Amino acid sequence: MGIITIIIAIVVISVMAIKRINIGLAMLAGSAVLIIMTPLSLEQVLGAAQTALINPITWILIGSVLLIGMLGYILKNSGAMDIMVDSLVKLVGDSRWIM
Repeated sequence: MGIITIIIAIVVISVMAIKRINIGLAMLAGSAVLIIMTPLSLEQVLGAAQTALINPITWILIGSVLLIGMLGYILKNSGAMDIMVDSLVKLVGDSRWIM
């Protein structure tokens, strides 16, 4: 049952992403599928959430993701992102290698 649940969650996320729904909402829907279809009691789910929230590594990851998003926003608005991509294309030679 576990692998089927994971496959369903991935399908939900993929379909929502293809329909251009916000990726954050798609991932939230996928995690809801995992929570609903996993045979855990509400107490176990809440306990796992509490453990994750008090773990310092969780907060470090959240901070890292937020800072990376801010950096991308700043680079894009300042035009530095275009300069970096152009320089990388010149360095590598073929834009397909960058992806």
